[in-house]
Amino acid sequence: MILFTSGFPYSGKTEFAKRLADKMRGYYVAPMIIHIDPKQYYIDEYKQMSKEEQSAVGIAAWEMALERVSQCICKLPNKALVIFDTCCNKSSYMKPLFEKSRSKGHHVFYVYVNSNLDDRKLRANGIDIDLNELESKYALGFADTIPKLKPLADKFFIVNNSDDGFSGLDESIDKIVAEIESIRTCNV
Repeated sequence: MILFTSGFPYSGKTEFAKRLADKMRGYYVAPMIIHIDPKQYYIDEYKQMSKEEQSAVGIAAWEMALERVSQCICKLPNKALVIFDTCCNKSSYMKPLFEKSRSKGHHVFYVYVNSNLDDRKLRANGIDIDLNELESKYALGFADTIPKLKPLADKFFIVNNSDDGFSGLDESIDKIVAEIESIRTCNV
């Protein structure tokens, strides 16, 4: 079982993934959360580079991160539960991962974690990032990506997350756990 999360930065994807993994520990031996983050491949001089150079490094970093995820998918046993946590909003990056997961016999869930800009700003408090600038970039990306990835998933969920202590996540997690359990018991 492979579950891909997506959503804006600071929407609560990682918190969702942690809570889901905790809830699933009784069903799966060790649910894994793998954060897809190309920044681990950035070089030290990244911030001093021109926009063109940063773009080239960013593309290369995404390709490296996604290749690692692809290799991981190939090695996963079908009875594993892995949650890939990412804010990637490009269908061209994610579609091959969904397809590879399906070709390896994994069930694929796709979860979009939604939250409003004000809540994301609260969560990002003190972090040097311009969420207003990212807003339109990500919105356009998800408008393209969600319709393309949704048909590739066994199940698609939108999780609405507001800054009330993440309580909205728990109800959504319960629904997702029920769906995972129904698939798991059908395959036993």
